[in-house]
Amino acid sequence: MSWMDSWSRPNKQSATPPPLYLTSEDVKYCLACGRVISDRKSHQKNNVVKYCSDGCRKRRVGPVDRKIDSTILALLNGQKESGIEKIDVKSRFRKGDHRNIIFCDEIEDIVFPGHSQKLAVAKPVAEATKEDDEDPYAIPNDEDLDSQGNRPNPAGPGLEETRREGQKRADEREMVRRAARRAVVFGFPIDTDEAPAQKPSEDGPRRKCEALMNGKVVEPSFAKGNWCIRWRE
Repeated sequence: MSWMDSWSRPNKQSATPPPLYLTSEDVKYCLACGRVISDRKSHQKNNVVKYCSDGCRKRRVGPVDRKIDSTILALLNGQKESGIEKIDVKSRFRKGDHRNIIFCDEIEDIVFPGHSQKLAVAKPVAEATKEDDEDPYAIPNDEDLDSQGNRPNPAGPGLEETRREGQKRADEREMVRRAARRAVVFGFPIDTDEAPAQKPSEDGPRRKCEALMNGKVVEPSFAKGNWCIRWRE
């Protein structure tokens, strides 16, 4: 059973709901991905549920995740040489509110630089490979056709490289969003400039963030697209 069994994800036409952590103190969140855990699963007897799925239990939080945590903390605090100089945070200030607002894509570009350059190189190589492999005047024989009579699309080395780069970027993109959700629901230890080394479940004062979409505070489990975070008031 996943976290969506109890808390249903809104469809594309529905508005993203406000934070569930404001409606109840009993809402449980996954230590790995920061998503809300199924209500049924979180109330199982004699079992403290910490993860929303087997995948998160196996994945957990590693060194790269800690690096992302540290970057988020530094950006929210406006630390020098954190990459904050690349972001026009002052344009997002409101009267009486000077909290830094950081988008997930901005965090991704700082932690994993060079995405756009890698894809820009891989795409022409893939296209050139595909064009070289195809002969527009060739007549396919029976051996070239699949069971349905269609000619399969050849997968050259360029296409494989593009696929790997795309999958790597998708994985890194999700790592950033997992870290952002954890920053919202678990926060960071107070009076420290480093990402938390202890587990979020351990005692100790923590400063938490909030997720925003289109200027509104939303539940991070359901945040979509290039959403952003800032410190809670």
